[in-house]
Amino acid sequence: MLSRQVRTARRNSVSYRLVIENTCEEWRKSPYAKASIQCQDCHMRTVAQATEVAVTNVGAGHAIPTSITELRQVWIDLAVRNAGGKEIFRSGAVEDSGEVDRNAVTYHAVLLDEEEEVTLKPWRAVEMLAEKLIPPKETVLERYSFRLPVTSPAVAAVVEVGQDRVTGPAVGRRGVRRPRR
Repeated sequence: MLSRQVRTARRNSVSYRLVIENTCEEWRKSPYAKASIQCQDCHMRTVAQATEVAVTNVGAGHAIPTSITELRQVWIDLAVRNAGGKEIFRSGAVEDSGEVDRNAVTYHAVLLDEEEEVTLKPWRAVEMLAEKLIPPKETVLERYSFRLPVTSPAVAAVVEVGQDRVTGPAVGRRGVRRPRR
């Protein structure tokens, strides 16, 4: 049932002149309505769901990404949609700014300079803060958790693997960040 269909059920009055509760009208004037967030999006029961994505390095005789992995990265772009095609979970989308979603699973290296700042210049690196690569002929499993409405019909997951060959100050820092510790 859409929010506009709830209108009559959520308007209560003591008399015909005095409206005491008008939840639907409050919602209609709210930022939630402007963002197309329906009542059901918040008030329907949800259940936790999980899925695993397997990524296999099948054709390279080296890790993926390879070489200057602080400048190259590979990530998983996972979109989960309901039967109507509405996206209900996303991880790994490339934003309009060109940056990869901060919650994406990424494979790359993160280097630190003497000031303990992330650097894309290998000649300034003094420490490898993190390195996550896919070795040759190996499979890595990534687990995703999200919530679905109890009444949700079947869902479909679309998985793509993205790669960025050059990042850095010359073209923007596209997704390069200090990993969470």
